[in-house]
Amino acid sequence: MRFANYAMFLSGGERWRRWSKMLFNAYPTAQIVVPADRSGYVGHRGAPSSIGHYEIPGGSGSALVDICLTGLQFEVFYLFSHMPMFTAP
Repeated sequence: MRFANYAMFLSGGERWRRWSKMLFNAYPTAQIVVPADRSGYVGHRGAPSSIGHYEIPGGSGSALVDICLTGLQFEVFYLFSHMPMFTAP
């Protein structure tokens, strides 16, 4: 998926705008959020905090690997889209 995102970014124009809008709408709804009272995670200020993760359908079966793959997909949006040397055509 990372390479599909990058390919769409490089294609630019309306195709990239539609693709990125679709993904920006899909990612937040795909996140699985564990509430603070059940997460067992304590934030840097000492208070319980909710946590979120992604499970990729047909993915690795490992939450850590799935989160890393999702992070690589976000790289296209946050690295390439916001740096002047990587401007979509």
